[in-house]
Amino acid sequence: MVRTAVLLVNFQNRTAVLLVNFQNDFAKEGGKLYPGVGTVMKQTGMMENVPPLVEKARDQGAMIIHSPVDTDGAWNSEIVDELKPGSKDIVLSKRSDLSAFSGTNLETRLKEYDIERLIVAGFSTNSSILETIKDISSHGLSGVKAKVLMDGCASESTQTHFATINDELPAISEVLTTEEATEMLESNPCSKLVFKPLEPAPKKTKPRRRYTMFHQVKKLRIAMCDKWIAGDRFVRFLDRDADGRVDYDEFYDFLHQLGIAQETR
Repeated sequence: MVRTAVLLVNFQNRTAVLLVNFQNDFAKEGGKLYPGVGTVMKQTGMMENVPPLVEKARDQGAMIIHSPVDTDGAWNSEIVDELKPGSKDIVLSKRSDLSAFSGTNLETRLKEYDIERLIVAGFSTNSSILETIKDISSHGLSGVKAKVLMDGCASESTQTHFATINDELPAISEVLTTEEATEMLESNPCSKLVFKPLEPAPKKTKPRRRYTMFHQVKKLRIAMCDKWIAGDRFVRFLDRDADGRVDYDEFYDFLHQLGIAQETR
């Protein structure tokens, strides 16, 4: 029977989705920052576009990373219901500035899983998104290709949003739509089952002691073992492990000491 190992290779294409500031304060009416970004958010349709893409990425095995700006437990700081973290998602904490790298272990996470493709969405396009993309190279992540979702971000004004999307981000990242990103995930799944044959397990063999001796000594050993009686003085002398009998190794050790048998290994 051929033994096989099933290896689940996650992040085959080493993809991660970074969700920046998807919190009630930005994305929901009643949030303090909603009046500033609400108009552009509706224009881009980001709250309709991003959740399906995240589900697709999660199903394909991509890493999902949340980067909230504040996690004090208040309603404003909670991640929106549409993008609640899954059981395997990563939620960054202790962010100290606009960039998702500031004060967090984002760099460590991306290096740990050898991420090469980072899809980024969130608030605000000209601040947190832009600063995060700029920080990728400064954190020694030159192998990470950033892909910003133009219809997955929003700023305080339409002019600011599209100025960042059209003028600044293309110089340091790829800008694409959520539809294009979804097609990319579908054409290059991030998980794969690999069936790898395993070599047969080597048999553990105990080294066998071999001896060369006279034919008469062999006969002597057989005769003596048949007639030895537990408790006999000679038996007690040879019985080193005190189990009441003289086994082969004990007998041959004795002969070896006398120079009658030669041990070879």
